[in-house]
Parts: sequence; structure tokens; C-alpha cells
Amino acid sequence: DGIYASSDGGASWTAINGTGEGALPRLNGEISTFGLFRDTRTSPAGLVTMVQGSGVFLTLDEGKTWAAVNTGLPGLTFTGPFSQTVNRFYVPVEGYGFHVASGQGAGVNWTAAFSGLPRNVRSVMSSGVANLLFATTYSGVYRSTDNGLTWQAASNGLPSSRTRSVTIDPNNPLVAYASADTVFKSSDGGLNWNRSDQG
Repeated sequence: DGIYASSDGGASWTAINGTGEGALPRLNGEISTFGLFRDTRTSPAGLVTMVQGSGVFLTLDEGKTWAAVNTGLPGLTFTGPFSQTVNRFYVPVEGYGFHVASGQGAGVNWTAAFSGLPRNVRSVMSSGVANLLFATTYSGVYRSTDNGLTWQAASNGLPSSRTRSVTIDPNNPLVAYASADTVFKSSDGGLNWNRSDQG
């Protein structure tokens, strides 16, 4: 129910959901948060979370008070967690695709970033190669070679069932692994995939 913080290595936890007008909103008595990340672009660094049905919320005082930062979002229901690349933050809005953050702190604005993507998006991740990103959707894997401005399907060799996630090899950013009905591997930056579940 909401967000908790620990200052003793996980031995104890304290709720940091705010109070009064600065509290995270409840739906049917519960705070349904979806993802949490540290936004180091702000000073002090803020915490940002999504609350299903209520949007994106920011705290600059470690959870004492929260404020909605929903400017530009066409909806407040999400199909996956936050995604973060080197310098961009994405939220997947149900029925409207990815939206990317610009601005900082309470001045965050969200703009559509799904040219070439279906609207049923899940997550986006950086490959480590300049401008090369991957996105998982309920319709397969997509790749972008211009830092998310445009996207192309990259599911050659993958099954028709939805791809749950893509993981990049930290030692070779052109090697990626996809989790679908089993594990698949790409050695060419997502252009082609082969089953890789032996051994």
C-alpha cells in the first residue's frame, strides 16, 4: 500500500506517502503505485512514482509531500512501469502509447513519443549504443535508431505471443535477450532473433 523507505539496510521500513493535501491519492482505500525512480535532474534529486488512475507524482522532500505532474498526459492509467534511458523518462499510457518527460521538477511536461509504435506499449530500454533503443509491446519488439523519435518492428524470429522484456548484454550492446514463451537472442541489435534456451 504505497511507498516505503528504509534507512537501516532493510531492517525496518517507514511509509513515505505524504499527508493531507500532499499525500498520494487512494483508490478504494489503497495507494496503487506503479514504479519508482530517482530523478537526478532536479535539485534536490526527486522521487517520482505513478499512481494508477491518478497519474505521475513527484516529491522533492523524500516523501513528506507529493505533487501531481501530469501536464500533457492524455490518460492516467498505465500499462507498464517507468522506463528510463540515458537522458529520457517514459511512461506507457493505456491506449495512448509512450509519453516522454521534458522539463524538471514541478515543471515536467509529457509529450507523445510513439511514432511507428503500437499504442499497447510496455517498456523501453537503452542498448548502450548511441541512439539505439528497444521497446516491448503487446505486439512484439520495436527498435529505434534515433533515440526514440521513430520506431520500427524488430520481431523477426520471435513468436507471435507478446514479449515480456528485453535485456541487453552489458559486455556487447548489440547482443540482446528477449523473454517471450521462452528465451530468444539477437546478435545484431534486434534485427533478428533466435531461440536460446538450451543449456
